[in-house]
Amino acid sequence: LGIGTFKSAHTGHLSLIHLPSQGLGTAPNELVTVKRMYRRRTQNTTTGNWVMTRFLPADEHAMIIQEANLLYWASSLMDFTYSFIHLFLSNADEEPPFTIPQLRFVHAGVAVSHDQVAGNNISNTSSIRRTYLVEEFIEESDGFVKFVHDGDANSLLDTDDPFYHIAEFLCFTQHVQYFKTDGTVFLSDLQGMSLLFHHG
Repeated sequence: LGIGTFKSAHTGHLSLIHLPSQGLGTAPNELVTVKRMYRRRTQNTTTGNWVMTRFLPADEHAMIIQEANLLYWASSLMDFTYSFIHLFLSNADEEPPFTIPQLRFVHAGVAVSHDQVAGNNISNTSSIRRTYLVEEFIEESDGFVKFVHDGDANSLLDTDDPFYHIAEFLCFTQHVQYFKTDGTVFLSDLQGMSLLFHHG
């Protein structure tokens, strides 16, 4: 699918033994995006192909777990913001004169590939071979949009852009998150499709 600043993305298929009622893996053989971290990439001067140097399995595992946790907390912060909005609206005398965008982060999980470990002292041996961040596959119907930059709390989109209202809403969510957490945290570098967000 592509190569980003820190991860490569590939298509894959996910089949879980027990299908959840919602989220990732609700259908057998579900088309997903599979991401792996890489340390650096260089271009082969002869072929022009990109060559990626991957992290050691234990390092890759730790970084993917951190990415998944960041995505989990980002989703929780977005849910928290909607709870704040719904509480405010439940006490309001009238509905707002605009539509509130319904946004969310992609559903994701972690997949770990293990080697078989044999012998007497297997407790001291890591069997982790590779770790993947697995995300729901998103059709790029609207294209990729960067709504808000991490260094500025203003919309990156012009007022005549069809997604400007989403960018303005995301700026509002940053202010709510910052205010309600006493300046501790807010989501930044918001980017993705028109209604779904990826982490990086």
